[in-house]
Amino acid sequence: MKAKFRKIRLLSGCNLIKILCVVLFQLFITAQNSNASNRFSYVTAELSLKEFIEELGNQTDYNFLFNEAELQSVTLKKTISYKNRPIDDVLKDINVQIPIVYTFDKKNIAIRLGKNKPEESSRPGKLSGHIYDKRNAPLLFANVVIEKLQKGTTTGLNGDYNMELSPGIYTVSFSYLGYITQRITEVTVKAGKTTMLDVNLQPTSEALQEVTITSNFKIRVNTVAALNVIRKNEVTAIDGITHDQITLAPVSNVAEVLKRISGLNIQKNKYVAIRGISERYNNAMMNGVLMPSTEANRRNYSFDIIPSSLISSVVVNKTASPKLTAEFTGGLVNINTIEIPSENFFTIKVGTGGSKNTFGDFYALPRHKNDYWALNSDEAKLPDIFYSTVVTSNRYDVTKRREFSIAMPGNGRFHLNKYKQMPNQSYELSFGRVSESANNNRFGMIGAITYKNKQSKEDYMHDATGSTEYIVGNKYKFMSSWGGIYNMSYTFKANKIQLKNTLYQKLHTSNSVYDGLNLYVGNIFRGFSEQRIINSLLQNVLEGEHALGKNKKIRVNWKLGRSGYTRDQPNNQLMEGTAKVNAVDISFEAGGVYRAFDFSSVNVPYRYLYTTVTEGPPYDYHSKYNEKRYTASIDFEIPLSNKNPDNKFQFGYDLNIRNADFIQYRLGVLYDYKGFESKESWFGSAVNDLYTQEVFNEGRLYYTSLYSGTSGADAAGNGYEAEQYLHAFYGGLDFYATKKLHISGGLRIEKNKMEQEVKTPVRKDEDGNPESVNQNVNNVDVDDFDLVPSVNFIYELTPKTNLRASYFRSLARPEFTELGTYSYFDFEDRITYRIGGFNTKNVVQTTIDNAELRWEFYPSSGESFSVSAFYKYFDKPIEVTVVSSSSSSVADAATYSNLEKAYNYGLEFDFRKSFGFLGKGFKNLYLFGNGSFIWSRIFYDRVSGLEAVKEEGGITYWKEITTESSRMLYGQTPYIINGGLNYKGTHFGGSLTYNRVGPRIIMPHYDDMVSQWEKPRNLLGLQLRYSFLKDNRAELKLNLSDLLNENIIIYHNNVTPEGRGRKEFGLDENGQGIVTILNDPSGDSYDSEYDFVKKRYKKQRSFSLSFKYRF
Repeated sequence: MKAKFRKIRLLSGCNLIKILCVVLFQLFITAQNSNASNRFSYVTAELSLKEFIEELGNQTDYNFLFNEAELQSVTLKKTISYKNRPIDDVLKDINVQIPIVYTFDKKNIAIRLGKNKPEESSRPGKLSGHIYDKRNAPLLFANVVIEKLQKGTTTGLNGDYNMELSPGIYTVSFSYLGYITQRITEVTVKAGKTTMLDVNLQPTSEALQEVTITSNFKIRVNTVAALNVIRKNEVTAIDGITHDQITLAPVSNVAEVLKRISGLNIQKNKYVAIRGISERYNNAMMNGVLMPSTEANRRNYSFDIIPSSLISSVVVNKTASPKLTAEFTGGLVNINTIEIPSENFFTIKVGTGGSKNTFGDFYALPRHKNDYWALNSDEAKLPDIFYSTVVTSNRYDVTKRREFSIAMPGNGRFHLNKYKQMPNQSYELSFGRVSESANNNRFGMIGAITYKNKQSKEDYMHDATGSTEYIVGNKYKFMSSWGGIYNMSYTFKANKIQLKNTLYQKLHTSNSVYDGLNLYVGNIFRGFSEQRIINSLLQNVLEGEHALGKNKKIRVNWKLGRSGYTRDQPNNQLMEGTAKVNAVDISFEAGGVYRAFDFSSVNVPYRYLYTTVTEGPPYDYHSKYNEKRYTASIDFEIPLSNKNPDNKFQFGYDLNIRNADFIQYRLGVLYDYKGFESKESWFGSAVNDLYTQEVFNEGRLYYTSLYSGTSGADAAGNGYEAEQYLHAFYGGLDFYATKKLHISGGLRIEKNKMEQEVKTPVRKDEDGNPESVNQNVNNVDVDDFDLVPSVNFIYELTPKTNLRASYFRSLARPEFTELGTYSYFDFEDRITYRIGGFNTKNVVQTTIDNAELRWEFYPSSGESFSVSAFYKYFDKPIEVTVVSSSSSSVADAATYSNLEKAYNYGLEFDFRKSFGFLGKGFKNLYLFGNGSFIWSRIFYDRVSGLEAVKEEGGITYWKEITTESSRMLYGQTPYIINGGLNYKGTHFGGSLTYNRVGPRIIMPHYDDMVSQWEKPRNLLGLQLRYSFLKDNRAELKLNLSDLLNENIIIYHNNVTPEGRGRKEFGLDENGQGIVTILNDPSGDSYDSEYDFVKKRYKKQRSFSLSFKYRF
């Protein structure tokens, strides 16, 4: 059947822009029957070009777009004979007689009179792609031939090929010995463009049989399709997100990306929990190399420091194989930076944004000169004299402490300043270059640098269980970050060498300005504080891939990596002023009435000077955590036979060396009170008048060490130095037991050696003698040997459907931060982590057994459905636990410990579905979503005893019973829901995303009443995009975040200001008074009538607008 030819009448004198608009319109017209041949025979002379083009439309299934008056004005003079020639040849012959300009867009051809620009006619295009077998394994040295031109090439190590061709339409042939030859027709190559074409070849039934199949060319859908192919063929169960999906979501860093992957939820906007399992049971890699921990007090990874624009994909392994590290249970997050491109490019991007408070008042302690560059400044550093004097060990040496106080930089370091909140700003530059030699050796490089500054404001409330402090105020947050990558790749014959370099730098300050009530003492207070954190990450990875042997079936991969991370927390300050006791009436009745207190109506003097450390003076906190990780690995993959190269023996070796050190100092500021003045005179004096450099120079104000504890008497270790050597050997088989059953498994052997030395401060009394300190300090030496098995079964139910079953054992080793004996003060949460000692035992290794069953279906390249069930059993799980609640003078304290046992099980689903079934215009509209439903219990406080069963004949009968307490795992949520819509058209695009995480314990306690829970929030984000100019080189993008703007609420479950549970008072049948503790009808979920709100944060909706141009 001949395709219907649609005539497009345009006004005379219309230009190319109008023609291109018609092309865009034509793309949305319902698809036509395309069975007509694109080759024809025709003889003509003395026809107008309009008549000739109309006849072409009648004989082919192409749609021709032209100005009728323009083409009617010219005539073909010479007779042209055609016999089964490609359409591109026909147009070239027309161009010999009448100069024309024509452009292809699938089945649409736009024609106008004129000459092609020199660069349009002379610039070549590229054809690039990969050749795989049916299981997505790359085929090395496969043949790629351009028919008629007899031009060809062979594939490289990863089955990749690249060819430079003149613009045109080609037929391409792909062949490999023992596989069916595939011919792809109508492959269009455009000037200056790269056409991507991946092919999967099918094996012949007989090894040398010659078979050819022919099909029409279809443009590769996107990298989502590539991810689906990897998911289907990978031996482990994986989930992930690609660069295409990242660009379609309103995200700015990797933490925001991760929350969109099935089974993952984000805590504090930066830490990840996977399948309800907290951060310490997960692991993270970047470019295939394990990342350093980013926190000083826990094993964790702050994913918000990595910009999403520099990421090509994030893949999460949910099950293990022998070649993967044994230290992950929930999941192994692998972040991949952007890859070497297939064509040269240069891109610039600028952006801005803001919130309701943009251009409003912004309060903060003095900004330092390097804050906008995310670097530390001299104003924030401790002076050198601090380390060379005895100020840290002799607080009674007046001369030395004055020298130090004078050397501390910056006049007004405790002064609160008013700024204006400026609009957010972001900039990005990126480039890519590729070149290929005559012998198909290929060199490529890619580089990018990004910068961002963001300022925001949020309201907050903090209530210490209604017994000590109630605080309300605002947080003013300032963030600057920049990062860059520079990757290089060289491919020659059957070898590939890559060098990847990544650098990230981020500075974040959070200034709190607040008023509070001290309900224990009976007064009010006012204060401000600044938390300042600077993150630095540098990674270098050199890796090689080689195919060896006669048939190039032996694979050898190696990797050398170095990662360095620094978490610098300089100059974190707190200043509080207290009013006189009973200066304001705060004798409220029970029930939380104090929350209605109006601080704006208070006008009382405050005192900001303190003479002893027990009064809670202003302080200046400094800490620094450094970690370096060195990695070396080599992997071998050897076919068991030449006849069945898919059956392989795999083995290898990994070496990981870690060096870490941590140090912290907490300095209080005291007033040298000599009794010559009345303390009453201190009330009402402003901070800016009291805390000046002149007063420090006089020695009236001075610094004294508070170490890391909650008071000056707590002087346990304030840091550590540590190193780890981890050797791993593995071996396993990857084979097909039948044509449909794929089995992969083996054994990993890990030898772990860890040593840690605690840094212990020494201080002196007034006579210069060592002062008594807590000597409960123990250094750590760990030496473990572990056997870790794993096995994965993949059964191919149909070519598009898999059924998976997996078992693996995993480990959770104690981190440096969980060993030794020292205290760490968390400035943001005002909680002290007490590690080791303190009447606690050092933690030991946790062993976890894991099982999983997964069904997955891939109906098309861009669609997927999967359902998973998993179970995990923990022996001696490590948990962080609050060990003391708030009181009038002691802050919350937490420690790490091994509990008895735990289990975790759940269900996951994930899908991505196109609306293409509704018609061609809906093919780029996708509905996506995933969900997880998780259950867990952790057991502790196991107690055995006797229980009376009955009494008979004066004899009491007893039975032995065992009771134990249990709760949900720390960080576990009962459900996670993600979903959304996205559309990617030729020019317009958009996405709507939704996320909700169920209630979760963020700080557990042995007493359920003290455990802290986080209330679920509904997060809704919107992105709108518009691409324009030639080849859509320019793009505008609008992101709207947190549209619902719900409060962040931390609460105690089934607790009221009076204590545990809501009470009901009544009388029994004898008229006696009784009290009944009512059950919370909402269970663990938040209920305003039954649950006590400990913290509440109110952020502001935000937006960002960016412009990108690709040269």
